[in-house]
This record gives sequence, C-alpha cells and structure tokens, in this order.
Amino acid sequence: MTILITRPYPHGQHLINMIRKNGKEAWYLPLIYFTSGIGLLSLTNFFKKLQEKDIICSLSPRATKYANYQILLEKCNWPKKINYYAIGKTSAFYLSKYSKCKVIYPKLTENSENLLDLISKEDVKKKILILKGNNGRKFLENKLKLYGAYIINVECYKRNFIKYNKYDYLKKIINLKINTLVVTSSEILHQLHNNIPLNYINFFLINFKLVVVSKRISDIADNLGWKNIIVSKSSKNKDIIQSLL
Repeated sequence: MTILITRPYPHGQHLINMIRKNGKEAWYLPLIYFTSGIGLLSLTNFFKKLQEKDIICSLSPRATKYANYQILLEKCNWPKKINYYAIGKTSAFYLSKYSKCKVIYPKLTENSENLLDLISKEDVKKKILILKGNNGRKFLENKLKLYGAYIINVECYKRNFIKYNKYDYLKKIINLKINTLVVTSSEILHQLHNNIPLNYINFFLINFKLVVVSKRISDIADNLGWKNIIVSKSSKNKDIIQSLL
C-alpha cells in the first residue's frame, strides 16, 4: 500500500509521519492551505452585540484558533455570561481553553446535525455567533434561521486551493505508485477529482482506494463514481491510521 495524503498542513504532515512510523509508505501532496478570514476584523465588534445567554458556536478547531489570535492581537477578551457550543471535542477543548468557559459539544458523532440537537429551543431564539471558515456547510446556519435565530457569521479563515498542472499532478501520483488516497473534506475531494485529467478519471475511480472521514463525504465520493471507499471513525489522525492499517 502506497498512500497519498491530501490533508492540509500541519495535520497532513503529522499524518505522514505517523503512517511511516507504522511501516507504510506515504507521500504528501496537499490541495488546500489556509489564511486569515475577512470576518476576523469585525469579530470583537460582534462580541459587543452579544447579550447574556447569547451563543458563540465554533465549527472547527481552526476557526477557534484564528479567532483567538485576533482577540490577542486586539488585546480583548472572550465574552462571559454567554453560552458556548462547539461541533466536536477538539473544537470544544480550544474554545474552553481560550474563553475559560464551559463548552457544550456532541459526545458521540461530531457533526452539525448532532450539535443542532444540543441547542435548546429557548436558546435558539438568541443571537448566535458562528466561528467558521469560508464556503463551509450551510446546514446548521439554515436550520437555526428556520428556528428563529439571529445569526452572525464570522469567517475566521479562508481555504485556498493549491493549483497544480493536471498532468504534472497525475505524473507524480503514477511515479510514486500511489494506490490509496486520504481525503478529509468535501472541498478536497472535489479538488482532487478536478485535478485528474478526464481521460484518466475512470481509472482512478475503479482502481484507487479512497479513505474519507465521514459518511457525508463517502456519499459525495459514491456519487462521483468512486468504487472502493473506506470511512474512518473520525477525522482524527489516529482514527485515519486505524482505517489504513
């Protein structure tokens, strides 16, 4: 098995190191990188609009970290006397660490659907400030709006696609004898799919094993035509490793 990791830095590089320590061959060709989001410039002003029992909700550890960088830069503090939610354990860890407040998050499956279930119908009528990246899922936002929430979206970071020449990218994959691909987001999956020349796409769909980190991404891959799909327990590197071994 020779594995191609497309996960962004630094988690992608950490995953490469873990795979190699387990005796597998792995190579790194990331497809996206991150920069600060335009919403950070308004973050602390949005904080001033929040009242007691309003909500701050983080949709990723990265969004939380970028938000905290901005708060430190402006020498401000995270709001108190509000309710904090996060989409998963790692996001909750950083949000609690930075805000010094309790953070509620789904204990089992970490996704927008389970996060929505945790927000009470009373709280949903409050202002809800969402820390997120650009072009993320709209599920949570759309559902909360239906329930009457006033949503403040803060784009904390931006995903930027790394542009490769399609045939150069293909040549690297063939020369490295890759047969397994690891994809950790729908954006990366679509970018990978777009990077493969049309006359080679069926070869990839049939012959390459695809490891993804959620059923949602698996369903997208299935619709694109991938045949051999494995779903990792979560997006954590240790769970991806288990799916590969």
